Amino acid sequence: PGLGTVLTFVYLAILVEVAEYVLSFWGVKKQGGSNRAALVALAGSMLGLALGGALAFPLIGALIGIPLGGFAAVYAYERYHDKTVGQSLRVAAGVLLARFGVMLMKLTVTMGMALWLFAGILRS
Repeated sequence: PGLGTVLTFVYLAILVEVAEYVLSFWGVKKQGGSNRAALVALAGSMLGLALGGALAFPLIGALIGIPLGGFAAVYAYERYHDKTVGQSLRVAAGVLLARFGVMLMKLTVTMGMALWLFAGILRS
Protein backbone atom coordinates (compact mmCIF):
# COMPACT_ATOMS: atom_id res chain seq x y z
CA PRO A 1 0.00 0.00 0.00
CA GLY A 2 1.40 3.33 -1.04
CA LEU A 3 0.82 6.96 -0.27
CA GLY A 4 -2.42 6.98 -2.26
CA THR A 5 -3.86 4.27 -0.04
CA VAL A 6 -2.83 6.10 3.13
CA LEU A 7 -4.35 9.36 1.89
CA THR A 8 -7.55 7.56 0.91
CA PHE A 9 -7.77 5.99 4.38
CA VAL A 10 -7.23 9.35 6.06
CA TYR A 11 -9.94 10.87 3.85
CA LEU A 12 -12.35 8.04 4.69
CA ALA A 13 -11.62 8.36 8.42
CA ILE A 14 -12.31 12.10 8.37
CA LEU A 15 -15.45 11.59 6.30
CA VAL A 16 -16.80 8.99 8.73
CA GLU A 17 -16.09 11.20 11.75
CA VAL A 18 -17.87 14.17 10.17
CA ALA A 19 -20.77 11.89 9.22
CA GLU A 20 -21.04 10.77 12.85
CA TYR A 21 -21.82 14.26 14.07
CA VAL A 22 -24.00 15.18 11.12
CA LEU A 23 -26.10 12.03 11.47
CA SER A 24 -26.46 12.49 15.22
CA PHE A 25 -27.67 16.04 14.65
CA TRP A 26 -30.02 14.78 11.92
CA GLY A 27 -31.39 12.01 14.19
CA VAL A 28 -32.40 14.52 16.84
CA LYS A 29 -33.89 16.97 14.34
CA LYS A 30 -35.78 14.20 12.49
CA GLN A 31 -37.52 13.21 15.73
CA GLY A 32 -38.57 16.78 16.55
CA GLY A 33 -35.66 17.99 18.66
CA SER A 34 -34.24 21.48 18.53
CA ASN A 35 -30.79 22.58 17.38
CA ARG A 36 -29.79 22.90 21.01
CA ALA A 37 -30.98 19.37 21.72
CA ALA A 38 -28.72 18.19 18.89
CA LEU A 39 -25.77 20.00 20.47
CA VAL A 40 -26.69 18.49 23.83
CA ALA A 41 -26.58 15.08 22.13
CA LEU A 42 -23.03 15.76 21.00
CA ALA A 43 -21.96 16.90 24.47
CA GLY A 44 -23.71 13.93 26.12
CA SER A 45 -22.02 11.53 23.72
CA MET A 46 -18.61 12.99 24.53
CA LEU A 47 -19.35 12.72 28.25
CA GLY A 48 -20.54 9.15 27.72
CA LEU A 49 -17.31 8.38 25.87
CA ALA A 50 -15.22 9.75 28.73
CA LEU A 51 -17.24 8.09 31.50
CA GLY A 52 -17.76 4.81 29.67
CA GLY A 53 -14.08 4.57 28.81
CA ALA A 54 -12.97 5.45 32.32
CA LEU A 55 -15.47 3.45 34.38
CA ALA A 56 -15.71 0.25 32.40
CA PHE A 57 -13.50 -1.73 30.07
CA PRO A 58 -12.27 1.12 27.85
CA LEU A 59 -13.42 -0.06 24.41
CA ILE A 60 -16.72 -1.62 25.45
CA GLY A 61 -17.44 1.18 27.90
CA ALA A 62 -16.88 3.80 25.22
CA LEU A 63 -19.06 1.94 22.71
CA ILE A 64 -21.88 1.80 25.22
CA GLY A 65 -21.22 5.22 26.75
CA ILE A 66 -21.40 7.21 23.52
CA PRO A 67 -24.99 6.32 22.56
CA LEU A 68 -26.25 6.16 26.14
CA GLY A 69 -24.63 9.49 27.02
CA GLY A 70 -26.30 11.15 24.04
CA PHE A 71 -29.61 9.49 24.80
CA ALA A 72 -29.58 10.48 28.49
CA ALA A 73 -28.49 14.05 27.80
CA VAL A 74 -31.16 14.66 25.16
CA TYR A 75 -33.85 13.01 27.24
CA ALA A 76 -32.96 15.18 30.26
CA TYR A 77 -32.79 18.31 28.11
CA GLU A 78 -36.17 17.67 26.51
CA ARG A 79 -37.82 16.88 29.87
CA TYR A 80 -36.31 20.03 31.37
CA HIS A 81 -37.94 21.99 28.56
CA ASP A 82 -41.39 20.65 29.43
CA LYS A 83 -41.75 17.95 26.81
CA THR A 84 -43.76 14.87 27.75
CA VAL A 85 -42.02 11.59 28.52
CA GLY A 86 -43.11 10.23 25.14
CA GLN A 87 -41.85 13.25 23.22
CA SER A 88 -38.56 13.21 25.11
CA LEU A 89 -38.08 9.49 24.49
CA ARG A 90 -38.81 9.91 20.79
CA VAL A 91 -36.20 12.65 20.37
CA ALA A 92 -33.65 10.75 22.46
CA ALA A 93 -34.31 7.60 20.42
CA GLY A 94 -33.23 9.60 17.36
CA VAL A 95 -29.78 9.84 18.94
CA LEU A 96 -29.64 6.09 19.51
CA LEU A 97 -30.72 5.25 15.97
CA ALA A 98 -28.21 7.66 14.46
CA ARG A 99 -25.37 6.44 16.70
CA PHE A 100 -26.01 2.79 15.97
CA GLY A 101 -26.21 3.59 12.26
CA VAL A 102 -22.88 5.37 12.50
CA MET A 103 -21.35 2.44 14.36
CA LEU A 104 -22.45 0.15 11.55
CA MET A 105 -21.04 2.56 8.98
CA LYS A 106 -17.70 2.76 10.86
CA LEU A 107 -17.51 -1.02 11.10
CA THR A 108 -18.19 -1.38 7.38
CA VAL A 109 -15.59 1.23 6.39
CA THR A 110 -13.02 -0.26 8.76
CA MET A 111 -13.58 -3.76 7.43
CA GLY A 112 -13.27 -2.45 3.87
CA MET A 113 -9.98 -0.75 4.70
CA ALA A 114 -8.68 -3.88 6.42
CA LEU A 115 -9.59 -6.01 3.41
CA TRP A 116 -7.92 -3.51 1.09
CA LEU A 117 -4.71 -3.67 3.17
CA PHE A 118 -4.86 -7.46 3.33
CA ALA A 119 -5.26 -7.65 -0.46
CA GLY A 120 -2.29 -5.29 -0.85
CA ILE A 121 -0.17 -7.49 1.36
CA LEU A 122 -1.13 -10.58 -0.64
CA ARG A 123 -0.24 -8.83 -3.92
CA SER A 124 3.26 -7.93 -2.73
